[in-house]
Amino acid sequence: MAALLRLVRTHGIHEPILTSDRAGPPMTHGSVPGGVATVTCHTDPDDVIKALKSLTEYQPELPRLVTLVDVKGTDRWGEQLSHLSPAAVADQSVARFIIYLPLFID
Repeated sequence: MAALLRLVRTHGIHEPILTSDRAGPPMTHGSVPGGVATVTCHTDPDDVIKALKSLTEYQPELPRLVTLVDVKGTDRWGEQLSHLSPAAVADQSVARFIIYLPLFID
């Protein structure tokens, strides 16, 4: 990733480069110095909070951005998916987020 970022910069592209990583220290699976790290997480509010806290610790002066929220409950290709329909999972997630919403508002 660092080589790709250097290549982009040497060609005069200076827009923010977003990377994506799973939550938790040290955020080394997708983030790269000089890029803007984002996080991926499951729909569980605790996982979202953990992801945003990890991101804040990693880059406290930059925006916090979740680029993927996994609704079906898997984080690896080929793993068993949830047996709930996407609509049912989304309904449960929205209900949980409403409870936790005050934690996301500064």
